Amino acid sequence: MGQAGPRVVEPAVFGTAFEGLLERGLGAKLTPQAKEELRGLGVDADKPFAAAYRPEQWVKTIEIAARAVFPGQPADEAQFELGRIFMRGLERTIMGKAIFAYGRVVGVRRMLGRMTTAFRSTNNYLESQVDETPEGLFLETRIPSAVWPKLQGRPQASPHYMRGILHQSLELSGLKDVRVDLIQHDPAQRITRFKLVFSE
Repeated sequence: MGQAGPRVVEPAVFGTAFEGLLERGLGAKLTPQAKEELRGLGVDADKPFAAAYRPEQWVKTIEIAARAVFPGQPADEAQFELGRIFMRGLERTIMGKAIFAYGRVVGVRRMLGRMTTAFRSTNNYLESQVDETPEGLFLETRIPSAVWPKLQGRPQASPHYMRGILHQSLELSGLKDVRVDLIQHDPAQRITRFKLVFSE
């Protein structure tokens, strides 16, 4: 008998993410029109969120929310600001409180080193790696091989949304003069690299 191939995991975004963005983060800022668009996706912001959603539902939710809350702003900037709002909302959830309490105790570098664990509170497919080099501190996000076959060809969130998440995460950890630069984004391979700059 031949060996079984690698296990393929169905990618999912958890209800915690939708709660953090739509309920805790945006709240009343979400317009009736945006809520109607979300209901068309199968996401009802006025009812308890499901345990999990498809990644494309999450990507479209981000796009709808960014247009509704930041009309007229360039898409990249709107997505960046929405990422910051998401983290402020996530901090108000039980899971978010635990994540940031941990980060304030162990320090920013150890917290960043465990970002994959933090991502697992909102989805089952995003991983990260931190590298500290003479050129600075870098964080790279990527997709694990167990999920990769299921995500090929499916929509993905803007890297500027993740840039906003990282920026707000650093600020919520008590750091000053925060700047997060997008260094590399390879949509085909789903690899994104950021440079993190801050004062402790």
